[in-house]
Amino acid sequence: MSVLTLPLTIEKWQADRLNRKYETARKIYNSVLKKELTKLQELKKTKKWRHNETIIVEEYKKIDREKAKQNADLKTALQERNKMLQDEGFTQFSFISETQKFAEHFSASIPSNMAAETIAKPLWSAFESVLYRKGKNLHFKRYEEFNSIATNGKSGLRLIEEDGKYYILFSNIRKRAKPIKMYINGPSNEYEDNMIKRKIKIIRIIRKMEKTKFHYYVQLVVEGAPYQKNKNGILIHPIIPGTVGLAVWRTKLCAVSQNGYKSWELCPDLEEYSLKRDLLNKEMEEVRRCNNPDNYNEDGTIKKGIIIDGKRQKLCWHDSNRYKDLKREKRELERKNRETRKIYQNKIVNELLTMGDHFIMPEVSFITKKAKFDEDNRLTNVEYKKKKDRRKSIQEGAPAALIARLNQRLAFAEKEDVIRIKLSEEMYWYHHSINASAKHLYQGDKVIIGTDLYDHTLYRAFLAYNFNEEIKTFDVEKINRSLHLLSDKL
Repeated sequence: MSVLTLPLTIEKWQADRLNRKYETARKIYNSVLKKELTKLQELKKTKKWRHNETIIVEEYKKIDREKAKQNADLKTALQERNKMLQDEGFTQFSFISETQKFAEHFSASIPSNMAAETIAKPLWSAFESVLYRKGKNLHFKRYEEFNSIATNGKSGLRLIEEDGKYYILFSNIRKRAKPIKMYINGPSNEYEDNMIKRKIKIIRIIRKMEKTKFHYYVQLVVEGAPYQKNKNGILIHPIIPGTVGLAVWRTKLCAVSQNGYKSWELCPDLEEYSLKRDLLNKEMEEVRRCNNPDNYNEDGTIKKGIIIDGKRQKLCWHDSNRYKDLKREKRELERKNRETRKIYQNKIVNELLTMGDHFIMPEVSFITKKAKFDEDNRLTNVEYKKKKDRRKSIQEGAPAALIARLNQRLAFAEKEDVIRIKLSEEMYWYHHSINASAKHLYQGDKVIIGTDLYDHTLYRAFLAYNFNEEIKTFDVEKINRSLHLLSDKL
């Protein structure tokens, strides 16, 4: 599948009707979510469920998680839990049926097909994540937080071509609802023209808050991989076979292949962006303190609440027009930064694919827990600052999103995903000069090779390129043969 996003030309009355549909879909979503959560809580109170959960917890304590699938008792308990969930209606089909019952009263605004694609399937995906994967919480949608409506392209929303122009027709003939005819700004190039003519699987109307108002777009999910060749049949972004070693450290990415090395700063405009954002945050904080002086303690910290009639009540915050303007300005700044980063990451992916199609990188975690500040122990606060800086840099660079985009492109080309090698403590500090762990040769973000200092991220990418997947270690002979690849650095 591929996704094509194009802007829509929307009139004021059309925007108002679309906004009412978004709000209706949000209310239906929250209603179904509330009912299903209640049903799940009642199921968890039953004796049969509690007894089965006790078995699962005890069996997990006895065995290693990697060997869980081989344990017969645990497997039986998990199958029993899945059967109880299915019997209570926790399946995608049941969610679709339940959602359509709730949406029947609003069928003139939200047709049954739209209720299934827009509400039921995303809601089931959220429940599935909590019930069967690592999801933790389910959240209700707040006002203006539901920004997508979709159908399968056969009813409700349809793509129609008229005199060389395309438009989306939102109609519901059975309920005699007034149709909405929304023209598409495009296709404007060869790529979009090729995509829009493919078989459509899903049509989605989305809205995005840009500057001070919503802008509307159509997303077409079509069959086939993204458009890759020009009129002459030449690949726009060619993929060259070969092995590539990758390494990421905070906002820096390095890659090494048989043709040499490349490095990228994942946040090229980070300083300018951070400065603008910090200034906005500072001014927002000053304005909010002026508007809500009673919500702060004498030392400047925020109160945990106020006591009214012996009961603790939540703080009431008053936001001025100036504060709202600053908030919109900050939101727009962050939106532009996300869009710019997305385009920049796609460019990096295209460059990586010109280096090779088989990627290897050390196993690293891009998710870090929020560090806690210890007021009593100053030594731990040094570690707190390091963890805080690392967490912030990961959030700004978004390396996990980059690897996900790379895996997506590799999947389109029917190639293997990026291989992540698990390194022990000794292998993490490996140095080829002594063919063993040498932590003393790593100093900060540098590594000592010979008598000089070099970037440790590039060196780790070089080691990943020379990793032997069969014996699960670094190939010293291959390292010595390929040192010329980094001749400028080594």
